[in-house]
Amino acid sequence: MHSGQLKVSHAAANGQEQILRTVTDGDVVGERAFLTGHRPNDLAVALEESRMCVFDHADLAVLLRDYPDISQRMLRTLSDRLSSVERLLAAITSSDVNARVAAYLLDLPGTMRDGAATVRLPMAKQEIAAYLGTTPETLSRRLAALSASGLIELHGRREVTILDIDALEHVATPR
Repeated sequence: MHSGQLKVSHAAANGQEQILRTVTDGDVVGERAFLTGHRPNDLAVALEESRMCVFDHADLAVLLRDYPDISQRMLRTLSDRLSSVERLLAAITSSDVNARVAAYLLDLPGTMRDGAATVRLPMAKQEIAAYLGTTPETLSRRLAALSASGLIELHGRREVTILDIDALEHVATPR
């Protein structure tokens, strides 16, 4: 993904959309299809004007053979995504919405400055709430509580500054 933003989702058995993740600048999508040879069964929808680089399967195989560094970066990306999913799964199975919200914030890409990380919420709160298995109202209350406790600062509708990463990690860790 060169620029823009995609929402990757899957249709659940009951027909409901289950948001899997968002894709932003520098992210990769479709690696499972490349590695397994199976067609993807997820839906990718542009959330804003986006620019992507698309490879034919055979061309990508040649590129990876000729430039093994690309393969290593793909593996690192998949490893990071797996770690993120494992953290979210642990938070979801704990049934603690605070843990889910904290884990989600920690896994968003952000910029570090003076020991704080600023992240941008990639989707509307309604979609984030659905992704986290909660309601938009509960998500807003949890964000407000994290803000009141001094762990985060909210800036407008989409920007969040994580003021205390270690404390937020503690919240994200199910007990």
